[in-house]
Amino acid sequence: MFNWILIKRFGEMGVSAFAVVQYISLVINAVILGMSRGITAIISVNYGAKEYDRVRHILRLAIKTVTLTGISCTIFLLLFKNPLIAMFVPQNQGVFSTAQEIILFYSFTFIFVGANVVINTFYTAVNDPRTSAILAVLRYLLLMGSFVALPNIFGNVGLWLSFAVAEILCLFVSLLTLQKQSLFRAS
Repeated sequence: MFNWILIKRFGEMGVSAFAVVQYISLVINAVILGMSRGITAIISVNYGAKEYDRVRHILRLAIKTVTLTGISCTIFLLLFKNPLIAMFVPQNQGVFSTAQEIILFYSFTFIFVGANVVINTFYTAVNDPRTSAILAVLRYLLLMGSFVALPNIFGNVGLWLSFAVAEILCLFVSLLTLQKQSLFRAS
């Protein structure tokens, strides 16, 4: 769907520019995903041992860590976007400038995506696949809705911000589910 919107608005140049940004973001997403997967067993073991204080502590620490990582990566991308893009498209100025614009807005996604992934992983670790699946599907639906709605309101900027907006909305819902989760009602 997103490629179709890119082709319609920008042609092949837009798809190429977005591919460059996605190659760069794969590295950041791998780090965030690695952090979230790393806590799965720790949370699961402590949850099974009824060490709920540890579970809460680990989850909070993980959310803070991935959020700080996301902020750091966003700053890094904003500061070093040109040399990063040049690694992929050293001679195509159209793709280069479009990729610069995309990174300018898309990079803010990393501030919020980590917390969503960690919270989703938490529900898997405590054997609540229903909530985990609902949040995963919701995240996808919010992204699709953002792809369609935001470009109609904000133009190209809305397209690039649709990722961050979807992550922010999903994070809001994810945090609400945590508040309703029995482990977090009293703390």
